[in-house]
Amino acid sequence: MPDGRIKEMDRADKFLWTLVIVLVVAAIGVASWWWLSSADNGWVCQNNQWVKLGNPTTAMPTTACTSSDNQNLPEGRGDVTGSGAIEWSEALSLIKNCEALRVSQTHDLNVDMWLKDGRQVWTVEPAIDTVVKEVQRLTKCGNIPISTE
Repeated sequence: MPDGRIKEMDRADKFLWTLVIVLVVAAIGVASWWWLSSADNGWVCQNNQWVKLGNPTTAMPTTACTSSDNQNLPEGRGDVTGSGAIEWSEALSLIKNCEALRVSQTHDLNVDMWLKDGRQVWTVEPAIDTVVKEVQRLTKCGNIPISTE
């Protein structure tokens, strides 16, 4: 009789271990499927525009898109020949000619601009938000991200 109980326990242990292994494998399979299928659906920032990737379940982001893979963004001031301080009139000309890639403005009237040719220039605007109004007015240039403090 004791031998029969041991065999029953062995069968129960085998069944439990088999069940555990099957559940773990199934969980890994479901997690892998979810991760792989969701990785191809969403929005990515490319060339400063939101691009649909796969079939996203969310709406296009409303935040500014400044892609980090864009080779036109220098790391800091003076990294590219021609970068530096410019007059406000030259900054307006660059904006109107759609040469601005991204603009940043501070409350102390400082304006930084990253240009499509790789330069970063800076100037002082005549009044607060003047650069914001100029950039927003120019729809022919597309979306130029503006950051402000």
